[in-house]
Amino acid sequence: TKGNTNIHSSINNSQFTINNYYEDPSPLSGANYYRLQTTSTDGAVAYSNMIMINSNEDAVRIYPNPAKNILHIEGLSLNSKNLPAGRQVKITVADFMGNIAISQQLIANSPSSYSLNVASLKPGNYLMKIETGGEVVVRKFIKE
Repeated sequence: TKGNTNIHSSINNSQFTINNYYEDPSPLSGANYYRLQTTSTDGAVAYSNMIMINSNEDAVRIYPNPAKNILHIEGLSLNSKNLPAGRQVKITVADFMGNIAISQQLIANSPSSYSLNVASLKPGNYLMKIETGGEVVVRKFIKE
């Protein structure tokens, strides 16, 4: 885990549902491991599961950024080198408040590109999380 703290929270329609997220302002190249620490008002400490996020900018590329209607994703097959083509990939797009705007499952084959329709999104900033083979890649993009 990194030494600095930059945790953001959003509460969704229920007093018990809280989405915590962290944006690392300067991730190291390659695999980065993260977990969240929460402290309740009575001082009890709990930790989330640890996740690995691959920050290799060359592995998965999205364009155009900003996007109007279609966002192209390239490099899905580079994300998990030990897995064969045809594996499942989960793509989740959320706004900065943690609200899920798009959630799709797809099969990554060659060529390793995918076009995601973002026309229905409101203009603003979004995070795209790409999960495959136990790895997570996060990319920021802007919807015009």
